[in-house]
Amino acid sequence: MNHMLASRCYGGLRVRHTDEDSVPVNAKAVLIDPDSMTVLWMNESALQDCPDLVSESVAGTPVDQAVPMAEILGLPQALHAVAATGVPGHLHTNLVSTAKGSMEIVSSIYRLPDGTLLLLTEHAWQAGRGRTGESASRGARP
Repeated sequence: MNHMLASRCYGGLRVRHTDEDSVPVNAKAVLIDPDSMTVLWMNESALQDCPDLVSESVAGTPVDQAVPMAEILGLPQALHAVAATGVPGHLHTNLVSTAKGSMEIVSSIYRLPDGTLLLLTEHAWQAGRGRTGESASRGARP
């Protein structure tokens, strides 16, 4: 099996990629400067949502330009709240609701020890009865 270790990673984190039998990472990770609300780094999965950005030029991009649907998801307000309080934030946005379950975008925001914000986002299937009358919500719910 051919392995490659990433040489430059934020905070010394080393990520192992495999060329064979690789499982795609669905979670999107974004490091954000809380003072300027600009992106410092994005993982490969997050970059796939932004075809105009490449990893070398992502630094300094405003969050609302780098994260699709940031306003609809309520991210700007949640990022400011986590930056100010240090209390982690969690957002759930229902995209599609059916009788068998719903597809949601789930976002978590954490303030790291150096003050940088970490945004983790993924699509999640919530099994169970869908909520009647709810689909494609336009805002985050607590």
